[in-house]
Amino acid sequence: MSPDLKQQKVRRKHKKQACMFAVDRKCEHVTQLLWSKLQELFESKCLRSAEDQSAAGLDVRMGHSLLCMTGLLLLGTLFYVNAGVPNKPTVILEPSWPQIYSGETVTVRCEGTQSLFVWREDELIRPSTSEYRISRATESDSGGYSCCTMADLKCSDIITLTVSYKPKAKLRADNTAVPVGGSVTLTCSVNPSSSSGWKYYWYRDEKSSEALTTQDAVFHSNGQISVSQEGLYRCRGGRGNPVYYTEDSQSVRIGKTVTASNRPVVTLYPNWSEIYRGETITVRCEIHGGDTEWDYEWETNSRIKAPNQNEYRIRSASSSNSGNYRCKGRMKSSQHKTTEWSDSVTLTVSDSK
Repeated sequence: MSPDLKQQKVRRKHKKQACMFAVDRKCEHVTQLLWSKLQELFESKCLRSAEDQSAAGLDVRMGHSLLCMTGLLLLGTLFYVNAGVPNKPTVILEPSWPQIYSGETVTVRCEGTQSLFVWREDELIRPSTSEYRISRATESDSGGYSCCTMADLKCSDIITLTVSYKPKAKLRADNTAVPVGGSVTLTCSVNPSSSSGWKYYWYRDEKSSEALTTQDAVFHSNGQISVSQEGLYRCRGGRGNPVYYTEDSQSVRIGKTVTASNRPVVTLYPNWSEIYRGETITVRCEIHGGDTEWDYEWETNSRIKAPNQNEYRIRSASSSNSGNYRCKGRMKSSQHKTTEWSDSVTLTVSDSK
């Protein structure tokens, strides 16, 4: 097959033809394109050859034209007879994951007993074997692929390859501080959820390139581990052979919870059972034990958020201050070490006495 045929784009698309034996419209589309290319090549060679022999006289040219027309008729017969034969090749993608990402290796494989070649959309690809290997896929490799036999032009169904940008892993922690005697669970995932085949790799500290082992963490189901050491954690996904890696997730810092004796307590001043609109009240976070200096963090479901100080003074209470309040402390000398959360205290502000 000449280089011109390999490089030439389809100049025109035939209108859909009613093929007597056609059983698959996708196969019909591909075989029509192939027929168009073969017809153009045959006519081109016949005309060029006839011009070269113009000096031989009218009879020779007429005989040559008759031969060309006979050849075209035979090609047409071969095309229409074989277009609907149900015995056709198959095409598969390896790996068969529903989503392929840029940089991955993927193979379009043809299965059949005869010499095969590959179509990509309206472009002919002629691999040296019955497979077309894409070493580093890009978005431009996306499209519909089909396999056809060389001898009788039987074509497979079309299979669609979709190549997307390289994904980034996502890391989530159920807590950012390891409780006393306990652990924190980390979950790594790759979106979209339709992605498959991933194995997850875990790392601690920014400069570390060695994945965590069972000595560093407890491995649960694929994508989830428990850790009891403080540090900066990240993860990534990998799949295939050779392994294709996602981008690293964002890092999550896990700190240590200080001893239970330092657990804070939330108190209300005054500690009346009913607080009315316009009254002054103070919500205070108290941490006992030692001379440690603390930074404070509040959590509340009230509409007005408390500042990160050891106490929150409300000078004119309103219903918007109603809600549950709890706090925890973070050591000023070591921001990775925190207390546990205090118990919640409920503040209810009534609009009228």
